[in-house]
Amino acid sequence: MRTKGGDDWGSSTIGWCRCIRTGDAFVASVGQGPGRGVARLNWKGEHHVLHNRDDPWKLCYSRDLEPKGMYTFLSIPDDSRKITMTRQEDGHGPLVGFPMYETDRVHSRIPDGEEFGFWPASHNVYIVTQTTAWEPETAEHSYEGPTIAQTWFYNAVEQFAWSDGVIAEVNRLFPDLHLGAFVRDGNLVIAH
Repeated sequence: MRTKGGDDWGSSTIGWCRCIRTGDAFVASVGQGPGRGVARLNWKGEHHVLHNRDDPWKLCYSRDLEPKGMYTFLSIPDDSRKITMTRQEDGHGPLVGFPMYETDRVHSRIPDGEEFGFWPASHNVYIVTQTTAWEPETAEHSYEGPTIAQTWFYNAVEQFAWSDGVIAEVNRLFPDLHLGAFVRDGNLVIAH
């Protein structure tokens, strides 16, 4: 791929690619990590580089894009693209596994934080943590036990409860689908 400025992106890998809302083109990140850039490509192979960091979210369905960046620094805008949430984690040292999450209203370091984002059509944020329990096998050895996932909400007004008023234990949320996976009586339940 050669850009209009004459830069040859050659046979770079594609870091990620999503279809735009109209279905007649794609937005793709060329190269790994921060990559060489983000471009809009149509079905004929015609392309142009996108220079505004919000362009992918303007062209695609916002919830289809997930946070973008490097593994040590990721960001995602809210649906209105007015507020950005970042996740920054040291690449090595004592704070590995303790990422810092920030928006204009939230500044929090959450151990084992993984997925994060904004609740649909709001500035409320969520952070999903995944912690693996290690079970002792002998005095010298242990083995990997179950993974425990938890969701943290900040500035949230939503509360998840069953019809009988019991608070629902969240396993995983799919906010764009208005569905979630919840644990009830030891069973995994998909609910609206």
